[in-house]
Amino acid sequence: MTEDRQRQIFSSNLRRFIDVSGKTQKEIADAIGVSQQIMNVWARGKAIPRMGKIQKLADFFGIEKSELIDEQTEK
Repeated sequence: MTEDRQRQIFSSNLRRFIDVSGKTQKEIADAIGVSQQIMNVWARGKAIPRMGKIQKLADFFGIEKSELIDEQTEK
């Protein structure tokens, strides 16, 4: 899988969990210790965070890391 595709998958998953959570990017960024600008970069698919931040995001949303980084199929 290409790096572009990985960023696209992560971005799509992240945006879905942000929407479901009802929280703003700023609220989530503050909770995991990053800037709102970094959250926006991740949500737009411009970069993928390191595993430590992915774990913090997963903990925040109450999900497994794989739900953020793996391609999700409709259930």
